[in-house]
Amino acid sequence: MNQAQIEHYRKKIVGSECFAKSLTGQRLLDYLVESTLRDESPKEYTIGAEVFSRKYKEGKEPNIRVYVHNLRKKLDEYYEGEGQVDQLRFRIPKGQYRIEFKEQKPDEETPLPSTLPPYRRYVFALLALCLVIGLGWLGWQFYSATTIPATIGQSLVWRSFLQSNKPTLLVIGDHYMFNAPLHTGRTGASRDFLINSDQDLDAYLKENPDKMNGIARTSHTYLTKQGPFSLFHLLPLFIQHGQSPQLRLASETTLDDLKNQNMVFIGSYKTLGKLSPIADRLLFDFDVKNITLRYNDRPSDSVITYQYDPWEKISRDYALVAFFMSENRQSYIFFLSNHDIGNIATTQYFSNAQKLAAFTEQLSPGSKGFKCLFEVKGMGRTDFSLELIRYEDWDTAMEGLW
Repeated sequence: MNQAQIEHYRKKIVGSECFAKSLTGQRLLDYLVESTLRDESPKEYTIGAEVFSRKYKEGKEPNIRVYVHNLRKKLDEYYEGEGQVDQLRFRIPKGQYRIEFKEQKPDEETPLPSTLPPYRRYVFALLALCLVIGLGWLGWQFYSATTIPATIGQSLVWRSFLQSNKPTLLVIGDHYMFNAPLHTGRTGASRDFLINSDQDLDAYLKENPDKMNGIARTSHTYLTKQGPFSLFHLLPLFIQHGQSPQLRLASETTLDDLKNQNMVFIGSYKTLGKLSPIADRLLFDFDVKNITLRYNDRPSDSVITYQYDPWEKISRDYALVAFFMSENRQSYIFFLSNHDIGNIATTQYFSNAQKLAAFTEQLSPGSKGFKCLFEVKGMGRTDFSLELIRYEDWDTAMEGLW
């Protein structure tokens, strides 16, 4: 092998779909390849200082062992898919911070991948999206039998979307998953309610280094019923008004995606992902560990705590709905809840002409938005009652989002 061949495959790896969203993985791989070619074996301190461009103190973030572990798993994932036929493979031996370059002889090469798509990598998200789109289409067929009242399209909430020349992004909150050993003895996608991002997983592995060999990141995510049921209520509003909103998962959405678009977000408090900085401006906090919503009520200048009871026979949810405009006249509405029934109930409420008309009577002339909280109770996911318990009107656009 020669340096040109190594450089060719390095570029192929960092440019792959597998590494596309892992900027940390790209930087770390580049650094380890370069240091290996210089015949160096860098220490954690050196990697922390040179790769992450900040002072590194042992035992503090960034945790280099976790990042190298994730990079090792990322390379395994790459060679299971896009890199199956690579004639040169990069390997990071355990306990080392350098790359081994192994040439694949013709008789050792992995057979060409099947012409069928590698469904395992995205099966959860793809199936969920198919369900979302299918139910949304059924919702449109159902609603098209009767005309949607024009008053909905003229309301303050929806006219800023339906009469806008800016596109609308429908973002569905998807839940974080990771690969871990299953009770069946095999490895599969798993869910921990306290782990909702790569950062949460890294922190867990840092505190539990003995779990590193069994747990790894995955591209799988999953959706709950609130996604398709909520779209069932909202999609017909857009379609009947000639709008074609884009559909995207929260895990695939960044703040930059919203700079020139309106957005409707539907998801759990735990699924905000990279959109959390905007949600932080809405003045609420959800404590995942204690299942508690802390709601900052500006009219009373107080913070009100709502505690969920996991043993309660009747499912109770506190669903937050916030609508606001930016200084660039973009519109955003968040439907947030902890359980499915919260968002199913509020999206149904805001797509009902009579209920929406009664709600908008509270808005002051020239209102730029609102924040409100509903208490939703139900025995199932569709049989529920809904009560407005908090409301505040906003008379100014939200500034400084970017």
